[in-house]
Amino acid sequence: FRRVLFRSKTLNDLIPKGGLRVPQALKFALQTADALKAAHSAGIVHRDLKPANIMVTDSGLVKVLDFGLAKLTDRGGQATQLGEDAETIASTSPLTVEGSIIGTVSYMSPEQAQGKKVDTRSDIFSFGAVFYEMLTGRRAFEGESSLSTLSAILRDDVKPMIEVAPDVPPQLETVILQCLKKNP
Repeated sequence: FRRVLFRSKTLNDLIPKGGLRVPQALKFALQTADALKAAHSAGIVHRDLKPANIMVTDSGLVKVLDFGLAKLTDRGGQATQLGEDAETIASTSPLTVEGSIIGTVSYMSPEQAQGKKVDTRSDIFSFGAVFYEMLTGRRAFEGESSLSTLSAILRDDVKPMIEVAPDVPPQLETVILQCLKKNP
């Protein structure tokens, strides 16, 4: 395990200024989506999906890491409190409650940015932000401060791919825009 991580790099390290080539980004995105599907099937919402939490081995295998903010979901898919003694998965962090904002600002879903209850759709939004960054080399939502970034997530649309990465097929942009819908 240690040797695999030593030879692995995060997407943060792998995404160049202009973005990854489409086939490579698609390969990484499909594996990331499969990992999220497995977590969601197990009733887990990651809540902090970002390029720094996605490792890629030398052989191109993607690993989603750092489930420190993850939450178990109830049967309806909502992140839920598990009782007074519940903690976030794989973490000793304090229990999060509705109304608190937790995660990495640039990749938060609108409901997460507002401190509302999140479910698997929040991870899908974050996935869309990561996929956008893989293809363009820039964050989907940016601001001069955390507050202005949160505002951009709630208010702004992403810059059209044709303006940032013209080689990206329109079908991939459609998928990303579906993931980045403001209303879950």
